[in-house]
Amino acid sequence: MFLKKGFCALSAAAIAAFSAIPVCADAELPVPEPDENGVYCHGGIVWQIMDQWDHRDELSLDALCEDCETVVGVTHKDVNITGNGEYTVEMSGYKPDFDYDLGFFGVEVDLDFDTYADVENDIGPRFEITKCVIDGTEYTFRNEINEDGVHEQILEDCSNGEDGQKMIKIKNAYGELPEGMITPEMDNKIWKTADPITITFTVSGLPTDKIEGYADEVYESVSGEGFTDYAAEDDVTDETSTPEVVDTQDSTKESKADASSAAKSDSSKAEDDDKDEDSNLPLILGICGGVVVLAVIVVVIVKKK
Repeated sequence: MFLKKGFCALSAAAIAAFSAIPVCADAELPVPEPDENGVYCHGGIVWQIMDQWDHRDELSLDALCEDCETVVGVTHKDVNITGNGEYTVEMSGYKPDFDYDLGFFGVEVDLDFDTYADVENDIGPRFEITKCVIDGTEYTFRNEINEDGVHEQILEDCSNGEDGQKMIKIKNAYGELPEGMITPEMDNKIWKTADPITITFTVSGLPTDKIEGYADEVYESVSGEGFTDYAAEDDVTDETSTPEVVDTQDSTKESKADASSAAKSDSSKAEDDDKDEDSNLPLILGICGGVVVLAVIVVVIVKKK
């Protein structure tokens, strides 16, 4: 009996002790920390135009044209994210002169989500888009979780995919967005004006809330002057182009050939002149002989008189 009671007591104590230990795997996830200024990460608009391929693929890049050499004139107003809350990002100044689909268009947040978040279990930092204004039309966004526990607004890898940055696409020519997620319905065409495009999103899951009134919350990322008229760009003469390189050996050969031809030409001309002189010699002799005969006749006549 004593042993039985002792065993039961030990079992109860073990169960109580085990129950007090956190078994949630969430505790193993690292916690994001802000820098010395209170900034956790950054957010901004990223985009890519199909077929023309003008793009700003990553938050840290300028807007570039297809060959990644010409900087397209765009101003992005990105944000420093200082905690959980609402943020608005903007782009303006670039009006494409063509009518293509957008390969993608959305918001990138450069927090290392792969380290800090368990997206499948909705644990850790997240962000979601609430509204945007494109070409003067305001759109609102839904972010429901389906029966499989997946958000409508999917956090996707960015183009580099190396540091855990994620983006949410609101236009995607390569795939369909969930029906009814955006109101009113949005097509995949590029924007039509150079007017500002704004996207508002919320951040959650960070250890602290955003610093209200943070002086440097919005900062500009300005690309170069760029261009919108591709035909005009093609017509511009490049004054700095490298001059054509001439093969000096070939040039020397051509000079010698020209000199040889000139010498032959002079020689031929001299021969022709000699031939002309020879052909005129009988005529000259005849004229001279006639003059002599005429002179003799004149002398004879004078003597007779």
